[in-house]
Amino acid sequence: MKSHFFDIDCLLKVNQKAWIVDKLNPNKPIMKISPEDFNLFESGIYQKLGHKIDFNGKRFYLDTDTYNRLRVKIKKSGVNLGNLGISLQEFLNPDIIGGLDYKINYQILEPLKNSEDDIYIILSKQTRSSYTKMLEKLQDAFREFGVNVKRYYFVTETFYSQKRDEVKYAKLKILAQHLTGYKIEENKFIDKEVEEYRQVNYWDNSIETPKYRGYINDIIRYCLKNSTPAIQEVIKENLIQLPCKFITHQVFDNGVNPVETQEGQVVLQKFIKTFESFK
Repeated sequence: MKSHFFDIDCLLKVNQKAWIVDKLNPNKPIMKISPEDFNLFESGIYQKLGHKIDFNGKRFYLDTDTYNRLRVKIKKSGVNLGNLGISLQEFLNPDIIGGLDYKINYQILEPLKNSEDDIYIILSKQTRSSYTKMLEKLQDAFREFGVNVKRYYFVTETFYSQKRDEVKYAKLKILAQHLTGYKIEENKFIDKEVEEYRQVNYWDNSIETPKYRGYINDIIRYCLKNSTPAIQEVIKENLIQLPCKFITHQVFDNGVNPVETQEGQVVLQKFIKTFESFK
């Protein structure tokens, strides 16, 4: 049996942004910023520029262009600088999310038309409750192609303050579980079975997508090392007798070369400590 794991961002493009608001009128944005800019402002990368603003008890450093545009909007709206705050309604409010512009990537669904392969969706930036309407629309799109989503995996609640390495590790654990057939808890395989596949396809639009073919071997070896001898023996024997294919599909936002596919295998060699920091 084959499976396909899609990161939601390569399937569904939603125009979501964080709002800079007047705390006295939080339902009306003064200015909108992208999640990427928001995370940069929070990271302190622009600290040397000195354009600091305190949002909701946190200090953010803006780039010069954003800071100047915000000052103009503040002046026009008459808002007090000290009353500024951040609203994540486009990520957390189901009513607002349901009305946002979105685009489904039908092009990458085309090869799966009427397929019997199992489909999984990994969501790393959305909450389960707030994303219901969007997932219903995506489910309708899959039905049009004659396939159904077997399960949705939610690995974090929002883009706000998420740590990229931890999100990546959570995704890899999901993939490793289905390649071995055993659940991972506390960085080790436990005696609890999950659906096992001899071929796992991973679809993502991240530039790191091709690297997952190496990461998946690292995470399996690392979790095996921490597992009981009995679990180690069972998983090793299965992987040796029935080798697993792990195929990455990097999705691009252009029509010329929409997907780049690379094939790999689960290889059990020496143990390494790539994920030691996740103890």
